Parts: sequence; structure tokens; C-alpha cells
Amino acid sequence: MTTPQAPGLRRDSIPPYVPYRTFVTFVDSLRAGVPSHIDKSVLTSMSGGVRAWLKASLRAMELIDGASVPQERLHRLAAADGASRQRLLRTLFTSTYSFLLPAVDLRFTTPAKLEAAFVARGASGDTVRKSIAFMLAMAKDAGVDLSPHLTKRGALSRRLPQGAGRQRIGHTNPPPSVPDGQQDRRKPTPHIPLSGDWLARL
Repeated sequence: MTTPQAPGLRRDSIPPYVPYRTFVTFVDSLRAGVPSHIDKSVLTSMSGGVRAWLKASLRAMELIDGASVPQERLHRLAAADGASRQRLLRTLFTSTYSFLLPAVDLRFTTPAKLEAAFVARGASGDTVRKSIAFMLAMAKDAGVDLSPHLTKRGALSRRLPQGAGRQRIGHTNPPPSVPDGQQDRRKPTPHIPLSGDWLARL
């Protein structure tokens, strides 16, 4: 069962959960120049939902402030490449996921332990999976050592999604079966609409 979101946590405190490739593509697009604000006019290739995910993730990493103004670390990241970018990503990774310490050591932790830490941070439902997927991809680019329990194929996909096994809204359980020979053979009472014409015939 998923733990409820901790009270008092802002949405921006949830770890990044935009697709990691979207984040990388966005940073690469800033090589020509970082704008004064990150708003929809500079994110025209993205849908409204993806724009919202990206901006929430940028705030979570403190790459932009509450007014969507790019911070110095975003300027440096956009201008860097190769080993220089990897070093910046490693620094960014360390600050973004500092909430995991000391309870979670990424070199040895398990998928369940990691998921619990993200839930405690405020993620819920499918956002937990998205947040962890972003973290694992960023760790690879940043050269961060990860537990083999996290990186083996299917390690984080075997868990049932939130709500699995629950009855879906709008669907009802089928009626219980009745043993042969015990069915009620009486004809059902016909439905008679209570219209004015019907009442007049009484």
C-alpha cells in the first residue's frame, strides 16, 4: 500500500519526474542562449502537461526559481559538455537526492527501500516510478554507482501499479452463480413506466 504524501510538502519538493530524455533535450536546446524565463513561449515543442512536469522538475533541482528564472547552475550546465557536464550532473545529482541520506545508500539499496524513500518525499502513484526512472538515468550520465538490485532488468517494473486488483470505477462484480436446478424459474415482474397515460388507465 502506498504511504500518503507527507503533510506540508510542496509539489516542487517532489524529486524530478519528467522523462529524463526530455530534460537532456531541453538543456541542450539552451546552448544558443539561456532565456530570462522558462515559460511556454520557449517550450513550444512540448504539450502543456510535459511543460508542467519539466518546470516542476527544474524547480526541484533548483535550476530555476519560483518565478521560473534560470539559476546560475542551469547556465553552467547548458554550456558544458563531455567530462565537464558529467561533473556538473554529479554535483546536481548529489544535491537533488540528498534527502535519501543517510537512510538509503544507493550502492546497496533495494527497489522497495528506494520506492519508500520517494513516497516519503511526497511522490505517489505513477509519479514514484517516473521519479525513480529519472534518477536512474541521471545517475548513469553522472557516473554515480548504483546497487545492482536497481539496475538489473525489470527490477523496478515487477511491482503492481497503484490500485492494481481494485475494482475499476463503473464496473461491478458479476452476480454469484446459482447451482443448476436451483434457479428461480418465475418470470420477472415486467417494468411498467409510471407515466401519466398509464395512471389514467387505472
